[in-house]
Amino acid sequence: MTTPIERVSLPLTSPLLIAALLFSTSACSNPATVNTSNNVPEQKESQTSKADMRTSDAQVSADKPEFTTKAVATFDEPWAMTALPSIDGKAPKLLVTQKTGELFIVDTATGSKTQVAGIPKVAYGGQGGLGDIILAPDFATSNAVYISYVEAGKGG
Repeated sequence: MTTPIERVSLPLTSPLLIAALLFSTSACSNPATVNTSNNVPEQKESQTSKADMRTSDAQVSADKPEFTTKAVATFDEPWAMTALPSIDGKAPKLLVTQKTGELFIVDTATGSKTQVAGIPKVAYGGQGGLGDIILAPDFATSNAVYISYVEAGKGG
């Protein structure tokens, strides 16, 4: 059983949004945080030998893990995905949202994808559509997932 998403009322949302915008604007445009002085002494670069640079480059490349890629399935406008828990050591299945409003279960072993029914109608376009997906903390017992999406407001 899933719990419907409650909507936050506009009178509460507006002051919070305005406050967040005011704080972010003041933090980004505070001239006191910008050093415009030309009297800043130049920092001296440390003297590093070519041998030291080669050693550090070798260490960096040795520390990088190797990755391989494999195309599993194709989508028109994928947005987010999350892995379902593996069962009996089988290849994991993925839940993949598509911005246009579809949710798919993808079998990573076979590449087959199955569309999930019952997804709410989304307002697709621009920033709108079906967005993120995450498993509920109690997914093992509830089988619930959380999705974010944009729906049409009053008047379209």
